[in-house]
Amino acid sequence: MSEPTAKRARLASDDGAATTSGQTSAGIIRSENFWLDDGNIILQAENTQFRVHKSMLARQSTIFKDMFSIPQPTKPLDPVIEGCPVVALSDKTSDVECMLSIFYDNNNVVDLENALPIDQLSAILSMGKKYEITYLRDRALKRLRRCFPVTLKEWDDSFGDANGPSISFEPMVDTIESVISLAHMHDISSILPGAYLFYLSQASPEEILRGDKKVLSQDTREQCILGRDGLIRRIQLFVNMWGNGNKFMPPASCTNAGQCSFAKADVLEMLIISLWLRDERTMWDLSPDIPPPASMIVSALCDSCSASIKTHYNKARERIWAELPKYFALPDWEELKDFDA
Repeated sequence: MSEPTAKRARLASDDGAATTSGQTSAGIIRSENFWLDDGNIILQAENTQFRVHKSMLARQSTIFKDMFSIPQPTKPLDPVIEGCPVVALSDKTSDVECMLSIFYDNNNVVDLENALPIDQLSAILSMGKKYEITYLRDRALKRLRRCFPVTLKEWDDSFGDANGPSISFEPMVDTIESVISLAHMHDISSILPGAYLFYLSQASPEEILRGDKKVLSQDTREQCILGRDGLIRRIQLFVNMWGNGNKFMPPASCTNAGQCSFAKADVLEMLIISLWLRDERTMWDLSPDIPPPASMIVSALCDSCSASIKTHYNKARERIWAELPKYFALPDWEELKDFDA
């Protein structure tokens, strides 16, 4: 038997026989949106049944197509409701509902063109991957990779994305935890460095370790804290090097030596606050622009000193981005491979 055929879903038991009220004797309910009178197959997920069409499922999914191609015995051994065979799925009801909404209602329920809540993105990825619905799987991957890319240029572009966010980040910390969990669950390693960095820029150490939602494993949370410490040490080293070197705000090219030389100590202090202390709870997100309050004092300097600071800032960003995976005990960027590689 071929592997796709071997993936055939197990069938529901006879306990799911329907009653005339639309609710089964075993407490199984019919979907309000997808109990189609002319449907010829019933999918059951958790305690909900969906009456839909074999032809629709087969057209969208390689797995369903293979399943329905198996020759059936003259006398079916499978449970039947109103003449329709019942196929039991191990998926969540909400995930099946999301998949069928896309099949039947297109964007009326799940708008694939705009930002998606993480639960819908998770459903699209999970169902697309499991049932080999390639366009759903690829759409979800594209969105995740757009938000958490592998290059610094793409990361910069995401800060000013004219097309808007690909994921709805509300609530912020809960959503990013779900993204990290999704990446681990589905082996999407390439998005993890960016996702971890974004997580550190939004969650305090207390939130990370506390893990109120129990979405991430304790090992993952501890690695985030270790990564945070490593990044802080690296940033601190850069600022110390700037303060001790003569290439940072070089006096020879300064056009306002009195003001700029006096402000150098303040600039370094503001960079410390901006890059690793911030509000004393979250991390720098490697944003392309120098964050406040450092940006305010830099803008008051002469053009030469301001340009020097921005050059050093960008070189530090490039170096940290290149090193980013190692802070979270991940392979180098070029070795991070996703399941679809």
